[in-house]
Amino acid sequence: MDTEEDKPKTKEIDTMNLEVMSINALVAYLVDLQSEIDRVETEISFKKKARQGAESLFR
Repeated sequence: MDTEEDKPKTKEIDTMNLEVMSINALVAYLVDLQSEIDRVETEISFKKKARQGAESLFR
């Protein structure tokens, strides 16, 4: 039973015109994106651990 809170919120992601970017700019952009991916993965891990802890209290 999913509630509105549980459903992922979809958002269009602003994309960049990669064709006009230099190789150096593309590499820098990729580094920024990877940093954001790492940040999101860390948050997901934290939330999973918190959920597991909460679920263990109610077993």
